[in-house]
Order: sequence, then C-alpha cells, then structure tokens
Amino acid sequence: MKIKFKINLDDRIESSWQDYLISPEQQKRHAQYVSRLRLIWYFIATLVFIIISMLAYITGIIFLYFIAITVLFLWGACIRKDSFNCDEKSIRRDLRESYKANPAYGKEEIEMEVSDNGLVMHSKYSEMLIYYKTIGRIAATPGYKIIEYQYKSVSVIPENSIIEGDLEDFMKALQAKLNDAVQ
Repeated sequence: MKIKFKINLDDRIESSWQDYLISPEQQKRHAQYVSRLRLIWYFIATLVFIIISMLAYITGIIFLYFIAITVLFLWGACIRKDSFNCDEKSIRRDLRESYKANPAYGKEEIEMEVSDNGLVMHSKYSEMLIYYKTIGRIAATPGYKIIEYQYKSVSVIPENSIIEGDLEDFMKALQAKLNDAVQ
C-alpha cells in the first residue's frame, strides 16, 4: 500500500517544531542555569579585567586597558538572555528561517509505502526504512495524520496534499502491520 503527498513549508514546520519544544520545568531549569552561568562569566571577566588593569598599571602599557575593556564587553555579550528560545513561537520562527534557506523544503513530494520490513519513505533527496517496532503511535489532528516514532520524531501527512493513493486505506494497512509487529 502506497501514498504520495506533497509537503509544503508550513507542513514541514508543523512536523518538526515539537522536536525542539521542552517542558516548562525544563525551561525554568535552563533559565536558572543561564543565570548562574552569566554570574560566573561576569566574575571571571571582572577578575581578568582587574588582572589586566594591574598589569597595565605596573608596566605602564596603556594598550592593555583596551584589551581589558574588550574582554569585559565580549564576555558579557557571549551569554545573552535570549540565547535559548524554547517557546513554540520562537521555534516556529527559527525553523521557518532555516527552512527558507534551503529551497528544497516546501516543495518536496514524499512517497510512503507499507512494506514487509517496515515503513518506507521516498523523496527526491532521501530514502528511509522505518522499522515497525520504532513506530510509537499513529495520531490524527485536524488536517493531518501523524506517525510518531520512539526516538522523538514524527512524520506528518497533510490530508489535503495527497497526490496518489488513499490515505485511510494506507493508515489502516499501517495499523495492521503495527498490530502484527506487536504480536
């Protein structure tokens, strides 16, 4: 059983933004980590600034002051507050920018086939065999069928982008193979 569908840029983002989403608890821990790291950074930068300033004072080399100030500003700029955006809006924006850089995304035709060995995915750029034991579950959302894998990834099939084949028959065949793989 095969289906062929075209995936556009929005579908591609829909299929991958959740891979980068972390829980609110992880976001809070990360924010605390960045705050601590920033404190350590500023402490080290201040020490380096003091040491270079003392050397400049002792040796009389004015140029060392400029180096000290540059080090202080560079280290302060290294860890920005927004160095790790983990909310849905930021992730979608970043993915859109990175996907737009590659013109192949958003114009890709994908063919999926339920075979004896596993789910086979073909595109112009790649071919992949996904063993049935690595498929976690099949879900449906408005407009999409979603195949979730155990390694925190998904394949999204846009219902309105089917070029060849019947999506419902394909999903039934896939579910049957998954049921056989479990037994």
